[in-house]
Amino acid sequence: MSTLAIMPTSLTAGTSVSKTVTVTDYVPDDGWSITYRFGSSPDPVSVDGVDDDDGGWTVELTAAQTLVMFSGQMRFDAIVFDGTESILVDAGIIAVTASPLLVSKWSAVLTAVEAAITSWGATDQRQISIEGMDITFRSIGELFKLRAFCVRMIGRETGNGMPTIIRSKFTL
Repeated sequence: MSTLAIMPTSLTAGTSVSKTVTVTDYVPDDGWSITYRFGSSPDPVSVDGVDDDDGGWTVELTAAQTLVMFSGQMRFDAIVFDGTESILVDAGIIAVTASPLLVSKWSAVLTAVEAAITSWGATDQRQISIEGMDITFRSIGELFKLRAFCVRMIGRETGNGMPTIIRSKFTL
């Protein structure tokens, strides 16, 4: 399998992508269809190519589909099939940059956690409710851990997180 190099190497979440795909040995006129699968998101995105009447397909990712993609490296692949046979014809990685318009779903959780931290000494209530879910905590330390987790998740979703540093030590 050789890489078709049709998909972009990078994209910003929330933008649309439209590409024309031609696979020489597998054409729509011979009964072949193509599906691109994009992973690394909460719900992987699958896009079927539309016959362009010119021996290939048009593959379109909508802005709504790319908006849910996490920032970072995202794998994709393309499979052609004719009803009985499926063949991998393309694969690669796309660098996804978070949309500047994206607001993390963790922002509401972080706001509630920070309010609980602020009121820690003033009240004996040890429970917060976020979108119908009750969270009970025993110590201020648990709240700080939950706050740190929320900050990491917001960074992951919006692309503003701290880079991961992997350190290793070798001994001879």
